[in-house]
Amino acid sequence: MGRRKYEASDETAYRWCERYRRGDSFRKIALNEGVDRRLVARVVRDFNRLNHL
Repeated sequence: MGRRKYEASDETAYRWCERYRRGDSFRKIALNEGVDRRLVARVVRDFNRLNHL
């Protein structure tokens, strides 16, 4: 696994991804985690691109 651009661990990215797939919005995840919504969106998109090509 190469270095990624975002400031989140693999575990965090995976957890956010799972929640997003189960129907949670980026906004809801961000509010729960206390992070920026755009960060969550970027992490999830990067994670999906890296792992589901």
